[in-house]
Amino acid sequence: MIKFRCKHCSQKLGVDDKYAGRHVRCSKCKEPIQVPQPAAASVAVSPVKRESIPKTPAAPDPPETNVFDGLEDFEDDEEARRMEAIQMARQDRTSRKARAVKFSPKEAKEKGPAKSSSNRRSGSGMMSLADMVPPVLAFPLSLLTSLLAIGIVTGIWIAASRAAETRLGFFAIIAFVVPAFGLRLFMVNRTVLMGMLGLIISLGGLGVAKVAVANYAVKPYYVKISNEEILVNMDKILADAKASGKGQTDSIKPYAQNGTYQICVALLSMVDDGQLDPVKARGWMIPMLKNTMAPTDYSILLGESTPMPKNIESSDEKKEAIATAAGMVFDWDEKKLLLQNTKKYFPVLQKLITQAEHQKILADSDKSFKFCLVQTFGFLDILWILVGMGLTFVILTFD
Repeated sequence: MIKFRCKHCSQKLGVDDKYAGRHVRCSKCKEPIQVPQPAAASVAVSPVKRESIPKTPAAPDPPETNVFDGLEDFEDDEEARRMEAIQMARQDRTSRKARAVKFSPKEAKEKGPAKSSSNRRSGSGMMSLADMVPPVLAFPLSLLTSLLAIGIVTGIWIAASRAAETRLGFFAIIAFVVPAFGLRLFMVNRTVLMGMLGLIISLGGLGVAKVAVANYAVKPYYVKISNEEILVNMDKILADAKASGKGQTDSIKPYAQNGTYQICVALLSMVDDGQLDPVKARGWMIPMLKNTMAPTDYSILLGESTPMPKNIESSDEKKEAIATAAGMVFDWDEKKLLLQNTKKYFPVLQKLITQAEHQKILADSDKSFKFCLVQTFGFLDILWILVGMGLTFVILTFD
């Protein structure tokens, strides 16, 4: 038996010799203490010299306590710390499980279905629109929102095209993407089927938008330019060196050989010299050009009597102007100046021919619709459509 005192509370302890050098806990203060070797223990409890003890009545020694029975559960400090860590880990796992099973099935049903990964709350804690509507209304509301988006984009497209006086083909991307976002607004699931449905809706919306733009943006533009009084700006057109006919001799020859075009060139020369009112001259030339799609017989310029072109009223002023123009053409031909004058006035003549062609097309409602619809498509428009289709599929298929 090893007998020693606790260094913390001075409690006398006694343990079996086999516990020498091991750590035990005091039976009184519960502090860990190392069991000394048998020799050290005997010294620790050996009586001290009598002269060092004060002459006071000695207190009775505390009863000897044998802590052997309480030592079987004690190990050294390292083992105790390991066991304590294991116990804390078990408690932490238990608490996590308790938090995970917070509600009973009945309580969970009352609080509503759990949120899916594709229908998360925003960082501010606000619920998405899909959470606010019953599932049965999700698809109808998404479809309605998509169609409404198509209508809004079409209106903006028409207004912007009329303001810019061009078709603005890049709006095709917006016409695809905006309906896709509208379709996704109330929907939770993102699938390939949803992507295909979005493409069909967007393609239909793009077709409606193109028809509306053709009728309400492109057609008014061509009506405007076909009625523009370009002869009042003839000096500006002729001053354009690039459009002055240089290097176009070969392409101008057919115009110099067409009797109606020759008369129009002569009338343009009279306007340029100030001999003829530009507004009246244009009013006479446009009907002539609308009915001139093939070369006319040059012989109409010979002799005093010159046949009047179709759709030209035979007022004295018009007869005199056209007769004067025919005489100028004959004189140019004698002096080899006809090709030179055609080349000079060709830029203005070409604009008049274009106006006449537009007026002829716009006079037929069926032809005008097809013509204006074709004008809403170009090479870049195909690129915009392909990009819009790709974005739509990504938006509706992937979360």
